Amino acid sequence: MKCVSVFMFLTVLSVTANADSSYSARIHYAGLFSAERQSADIQSIKRTDQIPAALGQVFGIYYSVDGDRTGRRISIREVIRNNRTEESGKTRTVTGDGNILAFEFDQQAELVTGEWRFELWHLDTLLAAHTFTIAEGLPVPPAQTDGVVVSVCENVEQTGRRLTQKICAPPPPPARS
Repeated sequence: MKCVSVFMFLTVLSVTANADSSYSARIHYAGLFSAERQSADIQSIKRTDQIPAALGQVFGIYYSVDGDRTGRRISIREVIRNNRTEESGKTRTVTGDGNILAFEFDQQAELVTGEWRFELWHLDTLLAAHTFTIAEGLPVPPAQTDGVVVSVCENVEQTGRRLTQKICAPPPPPARS
């Protein structure tokens, strides 16, 4: 897999907690992002599950993991799947902190239409998942922030096109549907 700068992908389909795990995950935001390559700052643009199949689009989720104790460091396996590929990597996160998992289309070959699913696993337990639909012909929204995610504290890990980042501000309350 290739290694590239900061960016992510995912869709929020469901958020689930398994009784076998003492951890759960919440997806606070799913949709389009913009990103500054020089500063690594990421901003939310639009909550949506419909992602234009267009170069330069950055999409993903903003999530947090909850557990029996806030501040505990745990390992999370982040998976991004579509009908052609699966990309997986582990990240260390702290319960209660915000994280971003996103993907950027920067090569024509990456524009795989159909469902893309972002999953968060702890050991063998699926904590949360979100599904995006990538489609041709969708309008590309203007790069105006909706104010959900504004600043990155640190780049935690980058593997191929998957990027995990720790967010400075605490997670916002979940959006109402």
